[in-house]
Amino acid sequence: MFIYYSSKQAKNNDFRGPDFFAVLNVDGNRSRQGWVVWEEEGRYPDVIIELMSPSTKNVDLGPKKNLYQNTFKTRDYFVYDPFNPDSLQGWSLNSNSIDYERKKERIIVKVSLFLLLEFRK
Repeated sequence: MFIYYSSKQAKNNDFRGPDFFAVLNVDGNRSRQGWVVWEEEGRYPDVIIELMSPSTKNVDLGPKKNLYQNTFKTRDYFVYDPFNPDSLQGWSLNSNSIDYERKKERIIVKVSLFLLLEFRK
């Protein structure tokens, strides 16, 4: 599913489709072809996870991370290469900063009552 965050971005076909994202406390019964921020009361994803590979690493850690941090203001962002168990990295926006703070060692994200993600280094 793509995320549409501005009409300019949609017109330019500049699509963003994270590998996984969750937006909490929304109507899950409504059918959606994409996540259109301006039709969702300005809501952006609360958590984004990208499955990294050698060919996507620079984009996942550069432009995508910057977009999710500065435009989306996504609370938690993670990247992980499933073929490299030491590759897990995670960042959180803290309430006192607009910059991501790097998560350390053990990462647990409770996305909702039904989804708990736990990564251990």
